[in-house]
Amino acid sequence: MNKTKILILGAGFGGAYVLNYLKNTLGNRKDIDITVIDESNYFLFTPMLHEVATGSIGTHNLSVPIRDFLPKNGYFELGVVENVDLLTKTVTTNVKSYDYDYLVMSLGSKPHYYGIEGAKDYTYSLKTMGDAIRLRNRFINCVEKAISLGDVPTSRCDFALVGAGPTGIELACEMAELFYGTYVKQYNLSWLKDHISITVVNSGDKVLAQFDSKIQNKALQRLNDLGVHVLFNKKVTKVTEGKLYFDSGEPLYADTLIWTAGVTPVIPNFSPDGVELIKGCIKVEPTLQVCGFNNVFSLGDMAYCLDPATDSPVPMLAQVASRQAKVVAHNIGSLINEGSLVDFKFKSQGMLVSLGNWMAMGQIKGVVLSGGFAWWMWRSIYISKFLSWPRRIKVAVDWALQLVFNRDISSD
Repeated sequence: MNKTKILILGAGFGGAYVLNYLKNTLGNRKDIDITVIDESNYFLFTPMLHEVATGSIGTHNLSVPIRDFLPKNGYFELGVVENVDLLTKTVTTNVKSYDYDYLVMSLGSKPHYYGIEGAKDYTYSLKTMGDAIRLRNRFINCVEKAISLGDVPTSRCDFALVGAGPTGIELACEMAELFYGTYVKQYNLSWLKDHISITVVNSGDKVLAQFDSKIQNKALQRLNDLGVHVLFNKKVTKVTEGKLYFDSGEPLYADTLIWTAGVTPVIPNFSPDGVELIKGCIKVEPTLQVCGFNNVFSLGDMAYCLDPATDSPVPMLAQVASRQAKVVAHNIGSLINEGSLVDFKFKSQGMLVSLGNWMAMGQIKGVVLSGGFAWWMWRSIYISKFLSWPRRIKVAVDWALQLVFNRDISSD
């Protein structure tokens, strides 16, 4: 029996949710094979990586093995996608080649360094679990070294984060609570706080540019209250070890440089080159089919999808990818069963940003929220998006323990 082969590239919010929806609709079909390819064997809940980096959540509690939610006709293959041939319907990884009848491309994104010299080589990023673990170890080692040197002028821990979007601001707030709260109190060293600095470097004149101005102002006040410095209108032109150079000429010195200034899509090689790219993303139809290829879909960060209401591309958000996944799964099922296709229609469910323990801000349906209630809502919404009940419980336990006990400051 010739089986219909569905191939999913990437197991982030787009690919993992497509798999989950297909599991419910086509997962018991013996005439269909569903294969997922990813360079990691787990789905990672990336919006909470800053809490792993600062010891609030255990390193394994944000990842769910792909095999835990594979359908009966599902398979997982470990590999890095190297080439996609849309004419022969073949995908090649660093391990082997696969043929397909329907292809879903959702490889996500990677840090965007904008061609700035040294930015990739001399900064830490926060995009993968490995990134979070490296940052966490860096934080711990910096403080332990400072403590071992004692109360001397050379024992400093200076951190600079480039980028004032949600990732940078959330990480900065958690870092402030980790360093000025957990470390100072746990080691009972009052002098330590004076030897630590956290600076957010922003090329624009406001933090959280995509949020309401009220949220921007409150977020800036929150950063000030936590002891985080913010530098505005500072465009980074070059990075060397421990140093940022600005277009104005003067440098900023910091022991640890962290890059949170944006992301760019991960686009594989295509042969032949028949895919239209706009701003580095794959142009798709409203049905999320790649233009010119009815059996190929793209979603998430790598897809250029216009919002018909605004004629602007939909944002690179997890909520977008997970909702696009439902449309992709439906349309693949419709093509197989000769049904009708549906268009993806974007309607923002709102945006929330965490600003440390018991503090979050956001806007939902035009209403601005802040404080403990927004923090509780942020956590409730995020935990509901996990594709595993055991992981939901583990993360909830981590959060509950943090309310009573100190953050985990053991290195991995």
